[in-house]
Amino acid sequence: MNTSTTHENLTIGCYNTRGLVSALPFIRLHLAEVDILAIAEHWLYEDALTALDHALDTHRGWGRADRRLKDKENRAWRRGQWGVALVWKTSIDYAVHKLEDGNDRLMGIRIRLRNGQKSFVFAVYLPHANSPMEEYRDQLDVMVEVYGKYENEGSVLFVGDFNAELGQEGGQRGRGQTSRFGSELLSTMEELGLISLNLNIICEGPIGTCLTYSSKQYCETTIDDILMAPSLLPEIKSCKVIDEQSANISDHNPIVVSLLIKPVVWEEGEIHLRPDWKRMSDQETQKTYQMRLKERHEQSSR
Repeated sequence: MNTSTTHENLTIGCYNTRGLVSALPFIRLHLAEVDILAIAEHWLYEDALTALDHALDTHRGWGRADRRLKDKENRAWRRGQWGVALVWKTSIDYAVHKLEDGNDRLMGIRIRLRNGQKSFVFAVYLPHANSPMEEYRDQLDVMVEVYGKYENEGSVLFVGDFNAELGQEGGQRGRGQTSRFGSELLSTMEELGLISLNLNIICEGPIGTCLTYSSKQYCETTIDDILMAPSLLPEIKSCKVIDEQSANISDHNPIVVSLLIKPVVWEEGEIHLRPDWKRMSDQETQKTYQMRLKERHEQSSR
């Protein structure tokens, strides 16, 4: 019997967890239905990244540890820092391919869509506001590099914590002044032709995505974004900044977008059936072998 797995929409989210382990209750409560979740600041060491594959029963995971943690591996108290990751539902694992591009602040996956199309999702955690400008610009150069590499193959989305305030220039929902990193990010967005979806009028929920302590008081800032080409706007079913304080011990709010694009359908049983080679004639064996070889070639070229 031939069955298939279908998805009518693709949901993508981003969340700065301020430590994956402590954020798991919130993720299970409010983000378990997200197909692809970009995680910033998971705080995991290199030898603990396998936890991403087991943290959620319904998801697979892959991440990169902050490179500076290597200097702290032998400490008795191993409190982590930073790091970036992607987790995706096991039900679409067949359509996901890990990309080697990027670094410990930017990493991505390719998703095969129907009609032979592809989408590229990059999780982002850019340097914090007190970092040197050159360090921030270096990471923007990485964004430009990967965008140029994949823009002609499919849609490219950057999702995560950019540590930059775009201000009123960021979109219809933008407010306040543009930060120094925000000006740099806006220039890169203009160069690549990208917009902030959560600062677009189509997005619902609060404008602020992070509660920041500054000048001896707390204030909301918008430093998390979903960046994409405006040509994708017709594919947006919904976008929301989730302001749900239950179990959320991070100072960031997640952003979730639902797109009308669909992952390629997995036809279960077509490729995984094993021929009974011993009972086949030479002619049948040759024909079946050639057919399977063709199938494998088509799969590897997708």
